[in-house]
Amino acid sequence: MCDLHSSVLNIVQDLQDASQNHLAAPRKPLCVAGSLKDNPRLAPRFLPLLAQTTPQKPAATVRKKFWELDHFYHCSVIGTCLTLAELRQIQRRLGGLVQGADSDYDLHRAFVSAAREATPASRLIHKHLERKYKPAIQQLGKAQSAEEFAAFWDAALATGEVAGAYWALITQPGAPMSLLDRIYGEIHMLSHLSGASIRVDMQELNRLKRRCPELERQLAEAQIIMRRRLAEQQEIIGALNTRLALTVETERKLQAAEARLTMLEEQTQATQLSAEVESLTSQLSAERDRR
Repeated sequence: MCDLHSSVLNIVQDLQDASQNHLAAPRKPLCVAGSLKDNPRLAPRFLPLLAQTTPQKPAATVRKKFWELDHFYHCSVIGTCLTLAELRQIQRRLGGLVQGADSDYDLHRAFVSAAREATPASRLIHKHLERKYKPAIQQLGKAQSAEEFAAFWDAALATGEVAGAYWALITQPGAPMSLLDRIYGEIHMLSHLSGASIRVDMQELNRLKRRCPELERQLAEAQIIMRRRLAEQQEIIGALNTRLALTVETERKLQAAEARLTMLEEQTQATQLSAEVESLTSQLSAERDRR
């Protein structure tokens, strides 16, 4: 067979494989990421040591491993159930380099790519999620019917604690496919709502930043006015204290003067009485002499 025929057959085979994969996974993925082995830029720098093992098909009664999930789940799990700080911690445990120039999206894409196979990265993620969401997994284990599975998800959705419930449900072998389709769609839409909310918050933050200089100017003016009024009040208080001290001193002097006046009046009365006594005594003596 010539090289041209071989190339044509390879292209046809690739198209058939892509068509089969598309039919097997009809959901639209939240992000697109190729295999790490095919991307030399991502593999060695972000997630080294990608030793691959042969994945085994999960039993119907055993909870699925992270890498055993359909590929369209990987992006939503990494974006919803893991924080960026947790991803970078796992990256460091794998021996990957953490550089300031690496964007969050590059890190996210690298882990999504690694999740397609049973790599050290996907195993660490699975172990971390199992430990992190153990309470949700145990709670879901009590569910027996489709209604109980749906009630479990509705309760998580009502409280906003969807990450643990999402992980527990998509790895639960008994979860109804209709419910999995529903929760996948709701997580997908929540990511859009979250992005819209972040954009609104950023717009509000920028608006507040623009107002900040004006508010700082108004605050500075208010502080100047407040300090001036405080100084005026302190002057008034000082003047009142001075007047109060003068009033107290004046009252003290007045009381002293009144006491002296009372004493003088008493002395004057005593002198007058003494004079009258002497006069009467003299008169009495004169009358006695005449007798």
